[in-house]
Amino acid sequence: MFISGWFVSIRDPVVALGIIVKSASSFFAGVYVGCVISVYHAVWFPIGLILSLLAVALVLGALRVIVPHRTPAVLGAVGLLSALGLLAGLDNQGSVLIMADNAGFLLLSGVALVVVVSLAWPRFASRSSHYDRTRPDGERTPSS
Repeated sequence: MFISGWFVSIRDPVVALGIIVKSASSFFAGVYVGCVISVYHAVWFPIGLILSLLAVALVLGALRVIVPHRTPAVLGAVGLLSALGLLAGLDNQGSVLIMADNAGFLLLSGVALVVVVSLAWPRFASRSSHYDRTRPDGERTPSS
């Protein structure tokens, strides 16, 4: 059985269902955030754009912190970028939600930068406490 990413054996349907639900919820969280920030990025132009980029960073950062592998964060980023791509284009009546002005260009380029940084950010290993366990006067051992 291989659970570190995409493939899960059919012998364990509970784990497979958990991964499917986690992946779908990550994707739809990205779609939801993309729809919300596409509406509110230009309402209060400088502040709305900053808050929109902060929301993207918080959602993708939370997906990276909660789950030990990158799959949910990648799916959230795919949902986010697909929602922004669909809302930046024309619909059949000619209306556009993300206009081709400074706010729109800054939103799309800022989201792309935040996505690349949050997905490429390395996961640092936690500090080993081996040294503290072997010494009686270690930093993180309770003293009696």
